[in-house]
Amino acid sequence: MVRPPRDPRTPIITRDVAFRIFLVSFLMLIAAFRIFTWELAAGANLAEARTSAVNVFVMIELFYLFNCRSLAQSVFQLGFFSNPWVIGGATAMFLLQLVYTYLPFMNRLFQSAPLDLAVWGRIFAAGLAVFVVIEVEKMLWRKFGGVGADRGNGHGSGNRLP
Repeated sequence: MVRPPRDPRTPIITRDVAFRIFLVSFLMLIAAFRIFTWELAAGANLAEARTSAVNVFVMIELFYLFNCRSLAQSVFQLGFFSNPWVIGGATAMFLLQLVYTYLPFMNRLFQSAPLDLAVWGRIFAAGLAVFVVIEVEKMLWRKFGGVGADRGNGHGSGNRLP
């Protein structure tokens, strides 16, 4: 409630926000496809490769949950653990993925399969890589301005979410 409200004439999805949506979506697609093909080439069956790809999407979303608390400020400027709701949501999200991945009735329902620790390492690395790309992208926007330089809020303050 510190900053004034967004100008109602400003579109909700600005060019900056559309660029971020495209960038994250593209990175998710590339990472999921890469992990899927990697697992198949390494001898995984279709269910294991599919489960890996689904978990890549979720892991990237989990990392991006921390990225998108602000469109411009680094998560480290905001405080990585400063919002207990984000921590709780991320924990719940990860636990639900473990249910999806390891409970036999979920495996039958979704045609998924349990994954070993090495696969989780690759999935985590994909999420971390996207996290770093977005943090670097935000740093470049802060340094060079970019299109509109408002990052979607009309005030240049970074559109920080609590």
